[in-house]
Amino acid sequence: MERVERCDCGESLIVDVRKQRGRTYLRQAAWGSDERQHRLQMKGRGQAVGYGSVLLVLVWLAVKELMSAPHRSVVPAFVVMVVGTLSSGLVGLATYLRRERQRRQALRPYGAPSAPSLAAVGGGKRARFGVAEGEAFRSPLRDQPCLAFEITLRTERPEQASKDLLWREGRTEGFTVRLDDGETAVVPAGPIRLSRATDSARVSHEAARARLPIELRDEAEIGLPCVPSDAAFEHVIRPGDRVAVVGPLEPREDDHEPSESLRAPARRALFPVGTPVVATLDD
Repeated sequence: MERVERCDCGESLIVDVRKQRGRTYLRQAAWGSDERQHRLQMKGRGQAVGYGSVLLVLVWLAVKELMSAPHRSVVPAFVVMVVGTLSSGLVGLATYLRRERQRRQALRPYGAPSAPSLAAVGGGKRARFGVAEGEAFRSPLRDQPCLAFEITLRTERPEQASKDLLWREGRTEGFTVRLDDGETAVVPAGPIRLSRATDSARVSHEAARARLPIELRDEAEIGLPCVPSDAAFEHVIRPGDRVAVVGPLEPREDDHEPSESLRAPARRALFPVGTPVVATLDD
């Protein structure tokens, strides 16, 4: 959100991620309680310290044996030291990598549904169907002509299979929808939510994360990031796409369409209440 306001997703907690307290809430939403975060961070670290300690002890014993051995046994002792150290190191490394892989598999964050149903995003309101029209602009990541875009950051290892969404950013410069019943719905410039976007594509994860607030990108000192994503997608609405405008619409004067004359009544159109929610439909 550009500013703190009521969330259109329901009774959700609104926080400012530019502040430490807000990032703490966001990290808890992604990873769970502080206790669970501590367990995830500590998992596997004890094994790594243990393997390193054992390897150092073996090297020390081998060097001690080499220094105290008579001249004629220096070469055998050196060979024993090298072979023993390499063997122990390889075994320790293989075990550490296996443990680290298991630890990464255990790092499964909580997310939200990335493709909610029309009923869910519209609060049970009836959707209005039509064709999107307007002047296109270029999408930020794929440079595609569009009327609206939405960038999502997701995890490929979510705690729950159907909930992989970790970050959503959507905007439009404004467009209209020519509804099937002859009326016109105006989607104003600003934030927008896209649902069930069929025209979506995987994009550069690094480029998408670069759009995050600087406070969320600079997390080198933190073991568990606030936005633990590993995949990014961009969704767009193009001119001529068949769409559904979800949620309540209210009639208002349309300032973008001038009247035919000064005496003619002002043109009226339907405007979304709150953040617009638009779904692209299959052909």
